[in-house]
Amino acid sequence: MFLIPVLLWIVSSLLLRGRGREPTFWTIAALTSLLEPVGDLGLRDQGLPTMTAVFAQDYALNFTQAWFFRKWGFLAAIAVRVAFYAVWHVLPGLAG
Repeated sequence: MFLIPVLLWIVSSLLLRGRGREPTFWTIAALTSLLEPVGDLGLRDQGLPTMTAVFAQDYALNFTQAWFFRKWGFLAAIAVRVAFYAVWHVLPGLAG
C-alpha cells in the first residue's frame, strides 16, 4: 500500500509531469500485486495446481486491494484483507 502512491508520484508526477495518471496507477497496481505471490513459487513441492491456485488467489487479493484503495481509500483496502483473512483463516478455525 505504500509502494503504489510513492511510485505513482514518481512516475506520473515527476517523470510524466502529471500526464497518464490513470494508466500509470493500473500498471503499478498490476506489477506490485505480483510481489507477494512470487513467494508462492516455493510451493512447487505441493504440485503445480496448488501452486498456481495459491498464486492466482494471492494476486487477485492484492489487485483487489489496489482497486479498493484507488476507489474508496486506505481503510477499504485494509477491510478487503481483513475480510479475506476472516473467511480463509478465522471461520475454518471456528468451525472446528
